[in-house]
Amino acid sequence: MKRREPNFENLLKITRREAPERPTLFELFMNMDLYQKVNGGKPAGDDPLSIARFTVEAFTRLGYDYTTLHASSFGFPHDDQNREQTISLNEGSVITDWESFEKYVWPDPDAADYSTLGKIKDYLPDGMKLMVMGPGGVLENVISLVGYDNLCYMIYEEQELAKEIFDHVGSRLVRYYENALQYDTVG
Repeated sequence: MKRREPNFENLLKITRREAPERPTLFELFMNMDLYQKVNGGKPAGDDPLSIARFTVEAFTRLGYDYTTLHASSFGFPHDDQNREQTISLNEGSVITDWESFEKYVWPDPDAADYSTLGKIKDYLPDGMKLMVMGPGGVLENVISLVGYDNLCYMIYEEQELAKEIFDHVGSRLVRYYENALQYDTVG
């Protein structure tokens, strides 16, 4: 089978409601098991650049015009959730009131290490760009920090606290993506 050469412009055309040059594949994300199967082995190392190179190789072999990648290890720390067949959206909460909100150590997206985005440039095939994945969306992160049931009550009983939590999470996610856009590997 002939290898498809990446062309990120195809994906951009779709977002502009234009016809791409050829059928264009899209997946929000895949998983390491699939990458290992496609690449025929494991990454060379467990450092961020080795994982990124391995991921780019898998997306390239599968015929994608982009690779999804996390820009850094930035995220919102919360307590562990029990993971069996499902997880509870009520476990792991760390913010329950104004006092715990004030004590929570909010991560600084400007302090995160985004250097992999610059280093991966040498390993991207011509025509391919990165699509940066975040550490979850605003709602997902707020639920992880507060708990689903707690959030429902908080929205009703402590609207200002709920608003502050959403603002703190959302503004940091925006800054995360702004930092990622500093690299010309990102589409």
